[in-house]
Amino acid sequence: MHDSMQLLKLYAPILFKCANRSKGTVARISAKYEQRWASMSKAIKANGSFEAMDCIFDLLWKASENTEAAREFLSFIDQTVRQALASTTGSARKQLKKLVVTMMISFGEERAEYKNHFAEIAVISKLVTQGNFKLESVEKQLPNGKRMDFEISKNGVRNLIEVYNIDFNREKLYGSDDLKKFLDNRLVKKLNDKLAGIENLEVGCQFIPVLWGDIMSLVNFIDAFEHFKKVKIVTSFMMVAQYTHQVDGRIAYDFGSVEQFLLRVKRRTEGTL
Repeated sequence: MHDSMQLLKLYAPILFKCANRSKGTVARISAKYEQRWASMSKAIKANGSFEAMDCIFDLLWKASENTEAAREFLSFIDQTVRQALASTTGSARKQLKKLVVTMMISFGEERAEYKNHFAEIAVISKLVTQGNFKLESVEKQLPNGKRMDFEISKNGVRNLIEVYNIDFNREKLYGSDDLKKFLDNRLVKKLNDKLAGIENLEVGCQFIPVLWGDIMSLVNFIDAFEHFKKVKIVTSFMMVAQYTHQVDGRIAYDFGSVEQFLLRVKRRTEGTL
């Protein structure tokens, strides 16, 4: 089964609605997914297998093969999108739907970027549903020509948001100082690049870092995150976490704080939770 629209309708009905908003969008998504299916088929014929990608299509394919983790992650993505759209109106909602479509077709032979777009949607979902913020626009141009991911507002006060995805390799980190140095270097580079040449902004801005990797392995490095609490324009590090329900063994996902996740892991390991 490799009909992209049917798979979306079955496993991610909200994504399906976003994809099905126009004939042009359907054609665009279908063509992209047919391209991926063709590359998979070619690899299977040549090598007997294909290299999996981090993209929505491969999640759909795995879900159709009855892989629980893929089905549950698609459901989590779908519900995150639903929550974000339900709390957004007007032109911002249309822009958000375009971002959802971009997420669905973000994959290629070398690197997939769908997770970066999903992180942006997950951040907005948190802000509009739990923080009572209003999404004003997707992407906002800065005076230096660079763009921030979102403009939000609350009680008449506007802020710019940049979601910064950071992949890490645990094997290259030997302690808290290594992690702190790695994250600090990445954030300083990002801030300097994004805000280059800007002396004063008329609105506030915040950078929201999202970590990707074996985060549970950082449990002994948790003190590294204390350093970043001093940086006012950088929020808590966020992550997509996978959980297993203790009662029935069901897999579930959540988007939340890295530090809170690691604290729970540490307490469970120490037997204090």
